[in-house]
Amino acid sequence: MKIVRKILSFSLLSLTLLYSLTSCKNKNTRSKEKHTTSEDIQLNVHSANSESQEPFSLWHPEEGTIFVLFGYGFNNEEFRNDAEKKLEETFGLKENNGLVQVIIYPDDLRNRIMNMYDIISESHVKGIILLGAPENTHFMLAKLQDEWDSTPPYSVFSFFPQDDILGQEATCDFVLDHAPETEEDSINNEKEQTVDKDAENLLIRAVYYMASLPGPLPPDTDLHTHVQTITGERKVHRYTDSETGLQSINHFVMEN
Repeated sequence: MKIVRKILSFSLLSLTLLYSLTSCKNKNTRSKEKHTTSEDIQLNVHSANSESQEPFSLWHPEEGTIFVLFGYGFNNEEFRNDAEKKLEETFGLKENNGLVQVIIYPDDLRNRIMNMYDIISESHVKGIILLGAPENTHFMLAKLQDEWDSTPPYSVFSFFPQDDILGQEATCDFVLDHAPETEEDSINNEKEQTVDKDAENLLIRAVYYMASLPGPLPPDTDLHTHVQTITGERKVHRYTDSETGLQSINHFVMEN
């Protein structure tokens, strides 16, 4: 009888230990699934510029739409047509059950950036990418934030904004700008063409990255790594205020 009780006690202890180990393993697995690092996404981002890229499989329709705004400097017909075609080929457009919806400023918004709020607030949003955000864009983003108690469950990337920079920093995961021009850059006749090409590649990489994220990017020490992964070979560093010498938390500049 004592032997039977010992066997039962040992079996119960083994089952308890097995359950505990299994629970820990499942908990760790779930934790890893929720935390996405730049290293996890880097391979997929690099494939964005590959001629032999695999079919896009990082996103499912129930995850929502990534809205891409073509604002100042990016709303000319040549750039936007080429960029939209590449987005359609790579990710698909929302009108055809794809990932991306393109919004052209001012054409699609009747000259008012606040009209973008109506489009986004009525949609299931995966993220927002802004190219050349016009003035007052941050007011539209702040209004969207108010719907989520200041923390929307999606990312907002802003590239080369014309909007108030402090407002952009307060309403976007990060802001990326060009480093200040030198006199030589300002007279370089090929600069505009080079910037346009880089902007299209940057956009594709940004969409890949955003589609891989479980939510917004936190403003921590890893943020620089995330932004650098998106830009690829173009080096980025945190913006430093020339008067105070203070570095911004989420404002970066890209070397020319």
